Amino acid sequence: MKKHHLAAITTLSLVVAMPAFAGPNWDVIRASEQHASQEHDSQIILPLDHGPRALSTPWINKQEKFEMVSREQKAQSVRVAAHAAKHTKTRTQ
Repeated sequence: MKKHHLAAITTLSLVVAMPAFAGPNWDVIRASEQHASQEHDSQIILPLDHGPRALSTPWINKQEKFEMVSREQKAQSVRVAAHAAKHTKTRTQ
């Protein structure tokens, strides 16, 4: 009877301890890191100051964010145009 209990306890402890021997799932870790970096890149975080001589206010932050987004869109359109010009084959007759 004691041997049955000992075997059951041993089996149960091995089953419970099994995840401790498993290695990390690197595919999941890399995917989550990439997702986190993409999410962080898309967010623009600007300072907010509520002091008596505030250097930053919600209105100023909104204007700066608008300027940053418009500069990025302009840079993106320039990159696309340069890429298209580079890869477009024109025939002259």
